[in-house]
Amino acid sequence: MTESLRPTDMNDNEPPSTEKRYMIGTTYIKGVDEYKNDHRKIWFKNENHITWLNNKSFVTSPDLISLMDPNGNPITNNALVKDLKVYVIGFKAHNIFRTEKGLEILGPKHFGFNIEYASIENAIKKIENYRL
Repeated sequence: MTESLRPTDMNDNEPPSTEKRYMIGTTYIKGVDEYKNDHRKIWFKNENHITWLNNKSFVTSPDLISLMDPNGNPITNNALVKDLKVYVIGFKAHNIFRTEKGLEILGPKHFGFNIEYASIENAIKKIENYRL
């Protein structure tokens, strides 16, 4: 399943660290057009692992969180620049990663966050309710 979450523009980003050869950081994104009052934050450790929408956890690992440009090309974290228009999209993880053991190794708690796993399906429901 693939779902476009929101059209957005890049805000300033925290410079990534390279702790133990990982690229770690946070990307800040502001909504545009009908989403102009929304703000998204994405925490990454090489890959995007946790998103917040308006300061509430939204989608987390093990589901996949990706950024794309308006032409559908992927954007890696090291290629992000201020004022770049991006789309945040999500993909459902394979079911094996959504098991208790899978969440132990790829869920938000594995990365030190005290939040529960938030699936892409729940995010889609939130968006559908948001648009009503």
